Amino acid sequence: MRALAYLQLRLFVNSIKHIARSPKRLIPAILLAVFVLPSLLMNLAIAVMGVPRYGSYGHKEYLEGLQAEALWSGVFALLALVVVYTLYNALSEGLLIFSASHIDFVFPSPVNRRVVLIFKLLGDYSKYAMYAGFVFLFVIPPFFGMAGGPVFPAALYCWLGTVFLLILATNVSHTLNIATTYTASRFSAAGAVVRTAILALVAATVLAGIYHYRQSGDALASLVASVYAGAARVILAPVSWCANLIVGPLTGQTAGAVLLVAALGLLAIASALVLLARPENFYEPSLGISGRMARLKAAGGNLAALRIEAMKRRRNASYSRSPVPPFGRGASALIWKNLVTRTRASRSTLAILFLLPPLLAAAVGYFAREPEIQRFSPFAMVYVVWIVSSASQQELRSEFRQVDIIKAIPASGFSVVAAQVFSQWLLVAVLTIVGALSVLVFIPGADHYFLGIATLGSLTIGFVCIAASSVPVLLYPDARDKWQLLIPTWITMIVLALVIGPSAVICAVLAVFRVNLAIIALSLIAINTALSWGALAISGRLFERFDPTAD
Repeated sequence: MRALAYLQLRLFVNSIKHIARSPKRLIPAILLAVFVLPSLLMNLAIAVMGVPRYGSYGHKEYLEGLQAEALWSGVFALLALVVVYTLYNALSEGLLIFSASHIDFVFPSPVNRRVVLIFKLLGDYSKYAMYAGFVFLFVIPPFFGMAGGPVFPAALYCWLGTVFLLILATNVSHTLNIATTYTASRFSAAGAVVRTAILALVAATVLAGIYHYRQSGDALASLVASVYAGAARVILAPVSWCANLIVGPLTGQTAGAVLLVAALGLLAIASALVLLARPENFYEPSLGISGRMARLKAAGGNLAALRIEAMKRRRNASYSRSPVPPFGRGASALIWKNLVTRTRASRSTLAILFLLPPLLAAAVGYFAREPEIQRFSPFAMVYVVWIVSSASQQELRSEFRQVDIIKAIPASGFSVVAAQVFSQWLLVAVLTIVGALSVLVFIPGADHYFLGIATLGSLTIGFVCIAASSVPVLLYPDARDKWQLLIPTWITMIVLALVIGPSAVICAVLAVFRVNLAIIALSLIAINTALSWGALAISGRLFERFDPTAD
């Protein structure tokens, strides 16, 4: 245990030194501490001291018209999805409990294997405590005060209850994974049965809610009925206890919180003891997972490696032909390469993306009876485009890692980056068009004028967001450095807010006066073209000295 503790301590010290050695890493860390930590401490102080006195508003101001059962059902549904997803993954292809470094370095050492497992679990438990503590001690307590409910010790009970629930889910998932991986085939068959039961439970709960909505037309009442009337509340009893702890301060019903926390804590301890008592040889997890899962884990987030793995799974498919004909030379050939890669290795993902807009639009048109929701529903497209554009940053990082191949292309850095951004934007453009047609067909109450604004805004904002996302990727290129993966996320959030701001202001001002769509389109194209050109110019200069292995 001492050796492992020393190892973790040295890793932590080395990470601090790694940040302090480079201004590129140190300056964002200081800025984050300067801007984030004071706000969090102020949030905590407001919750503890009651300044301003949010409790004077009480339930009437913030919970009027909101049923306590509906609030509880929403929290329960969110927690249940996390737990069910964890358990389902444990019974699918196997969870790699340990990292590659543990397998390659710690397991061959003379350290006792059970100690290695305990130390790894303690590290996971600490992460859960930190994440939950951030939410329940710095973010949510002011809302407890707004609702007139108690802040402390209610926030501590919520924190402990959530941590114990996450520990329980983790222990159960690891135990199920070990039992279905190493033991006789009868346990594997049982795992398939449990997976089917989980899917059936989720489907039954959703269908119960839909049926109740068809009968009543009340969305909140349908949510309550799907949870209260179904078996999910009984089967996932620990989740319901945790939901009681979280909702209690908002509704003023905090009696029995200590007993609920104690019950969750006992279950967490018992599940840990069961996990440690398993007789299987779970000390060599590399032998207990499929070869595909091991290769995906070894890829370490490299999307190119994940694509290759996805292509290998299609043994009977032919890749000698592509639906996208080759075209272009130089940087324009990158567009063809990216399109071919997507159509070969991401067909299921693309199918889901293009099926989701019609399904969501049909759901809104069918369930949302309020006219205002249908009228302003097209603006949800802009949010979806923002999410997809933000996610494209990892795709760009994966493409730029092939720097040896890309730099051999006889083209300027501006052209190379523009080609990469354009190939990413094509997906956003097609997704926007599919979404606009879906809204037009399935949401009869949508305002067509707003639909035009949302479509034009999504098309132009998508390109400038992806172009701006390429700048942090090139500033922090080393994917092996976790800090260089974290900093671009923070910077990208700020950059995207800056580049989206002008478009949002233009659309809001012109929409108030119902200006012609052609004028709005010209305005959006002009401002976003200028912003995109500037972002691509910066990225092009950065790419010319780009080295993904540089410190």
